[in-house]
Amino acid sequence: MRGSVREFGHFVSIARGSLAELRTQLIIAQRLEYATADCTGEIAHLAERLAQRLNALRKSLLDRLENERTFAKTENRTPKTE
Repeated sequence: MRGSVREFGHFVSIARGSLAELRTQLIIAQRLEYATADCTGEIAHLAERLAQRLNALRKSLLDRLENERTFAKTENRTPKTE
């Protein structure tokens, strides 16, 4: 529900960063024996699936931005009149 593709892409990037932080916290929790490998493994699996979806969404948004730029460039060209 953001105003632009670029703004939405920014929030997708923030989500990717937060997911990376979660992965780090899972590693720490396991090393400090706050969580079992079974527990962190399941969460890590879900995080990986989410990362794939976020990456696909990010790529889609980047493609859309590129298409908008290309369209804007061609639309701004003035046709030659002879």
